[in-house]
Formats: sequence, structure tokens, C-alpha cells
Amino acid sequence: MLLSAADAFATAGVETHVLSTGVAEGGLADRLRQVGFTVHHEPFRVSIGFFRSLCALMRRERFDVVHIHSELAFFWFGLTARAAGMPRVVYHAHAYFPFEGALRVERILQRWLARALLGMTCITVGPSVAANERRRFLNPSKVVSNWVDSDVFHPVSASELRALRARLRLPRCASLIVSVGGCIPLKNHALIVESLRLVRLLVPDAEYVHIGTGGEEAAELALAERLGVGGKCHFMGERDDVADMLAACDVLVMPSEREGLPMAALEALSCGLPVVATDVPGLKDVVVNGLTGVLVDASAESLAAAVACLLADAVVRERLGGEGRRRVMELHSPAAGVAAWLSVYRG
Repeated sequence: MLLSAADAFATAGVETHVLSTGVAEGGLADRLRQVGFTVHHEPFRVSIGFFRSLCALMRRERFDVVHIHSELAFFWFGLTARAAGMPRVVYHAHAYFPFEGALRVERILQRWLARALLGMTCITVGPSVAANERRRFLNPSKVVSNWVDSDVFHPVSASELRALRARLRLPRCASLIVSVGGCIPLKNHALIVESLRLVRLLVPDAEYVHIGTGGEEAAELALAERLGVGGKCHFMGERDDVADMLAACDVLVMPSEREGLPMAALEALSCGLPVVATDVPGLKDVVVNGLTGVLVDASAESLAAAVACLLADAVVRERLGGEGRRRVMELHSPAAGVAAWLSVYRG
């Protein structure tokens, strides 16, 4: 999102800095520098020293706005920004946090103090996250939607599709379902593997392409072997050509337990792919049932039925994918996103 918005921010006269708090800078650091961002790196640690260094950075650079993306320690980032004299602090809730018990109470208190004491503005990525913040944490917010560069994520013609699959070493004539995301329980990729066996009973050439990796990958591969579809599941690992991978497939599948506002779904729709997703917070903000995709319950049978129907009907796929791309270009463009953020930044 930041890469695609660099020119718009620069045109608006915004000097953009990014702070990486990982152990390493991260794979996007050099690309961000190339498009005009200044990248700072301070590995996060639970210590006064970390926040002292952060305070010194803010005072040195004299930022007009500090935009906090981290849920972990967001309050302490905000407190540090205020102590450093930063005039505007924004907290950005990206996810649907299901916190309960003592953690929920802690977050209610922190969010109240952030508003009342620090004057922080809370921004949420979509309606489900906003509703969760309001109901669970008593926290009012403003929605600024995620965006997608539709010039990068775009459909391809039939001839381009054949060439693209050949270059990416994907099955050239198969019906391909795809998922994008880390192999973690929240993403529920095991359900896709389970449903693939059922899909293939109706669409024999169906195969599964997975982009991403994580702790559950070995278990998902083992499940595929046990179900007899190991040879039809292609785990591609981390990729920097996600747009091409999506455009080369037919249907995106997202059986997540919940989402914030799912970038993978927006990117797939921008590529003209319909989305089959579970009817859960976040996903139902993007997938309009019967219009841009299909919402299902979290069962292999429901998932398989919806996927098989789409794979078997190219006309319906094209209609849903076309409407999905139209909606992304209308509602989730970089220009609209940057304009909304400038409104927030400038108050």
C-alpha cells in the first residue's frame, strides 16, 4: 500500500518516513527507499532504552504526524510520541482483535487513555473492525479502507494466461484455486486441502496453489498426502510476484476465522478473480455474496460446493470477477486512500 501511494504522498507535499521495529529491516526497506521513503530501524524490545531511542528519533526529525500500526505496545508508542512533542498521533487498528478477560480490560483502559489523555485518533480498516472496536473496547473510530494498485493487480487475457502459467511453472490446463497468506491456524488452510478432495469429484482437473509459508505448512502438506491430493497441492512459499500468481489462477479461497480488511481478497478481486470466503468479520466487508464472490460456512462441503460451481462456469466467474474489479477500483484505489489519510493527518 505504501509503495503504491508514494507518488500521491509526494505530490501532496508529504515527507514520508517508516520505522521498522523488526530484528531486521525487512524485505521492503530498500524498495521503500527507492520510491522516496526514509527508512529508520530500531528493533523493538521491552525496555526504557527502546522508547528513549524512539523519543530521540522523533525529536530529531520533528514529525508532524506519528502513525502507529502496532497493536502491541500501541499505547506506549503513543505516550512516547506525545512526550516527544509530536502534535498529532494516529493509532491504526488493522485487525479484528478478539481479546477477552484481563487483556480486554487492559485494552479498554489503554484506548480510553489514548483518546482522553493523549488525544490520539483511532482509525480502523473496515466496518467489522470498527464495530469490534466500538463493541468490545468502547472505542469510537473512523474507517479508512485499505487500497490496491489496480495497475499492478489486473486481469490477463486467455493468451497471456497460458504464457503466465508457463513462466510460473503452474499446471497449464488445470482449474486453479489459490490462497494467499501465512500458514497459521487463523487462516484455516487445512479446510481448503480437505475441500479439494471433494472439489475434484466434481471438477477433476482442480488443483490448489498456496502462496505463503508458516508454522502450519508441514501439517497442511501432510494432510494433503493423507487425503490423496498431495500431488495436486502446490505450496509456492513466499513470493514477490503475487499479482502474477493471482492473475494466473481462477478462484481465490479464504476460509479464515476472521480478518481485518483482507488484502488478499482485494488483490484477487482487482485481478478479476471471484472469491469464495467464510462468512466472518472482515471477509464479509469485501466479498458481496453473489456479486463479487460467494460466502460460505466453515465446512469442507460448503467450501467445495461453491468452488466447484465457480470452476465449472467461466461465465459466472467472469461476471463476479468483473464486478469485483470494478468495486475495487471505485472503493479501494490508492488515490482515495491517500486523500482519506491526508484528511486524518491534517485534522
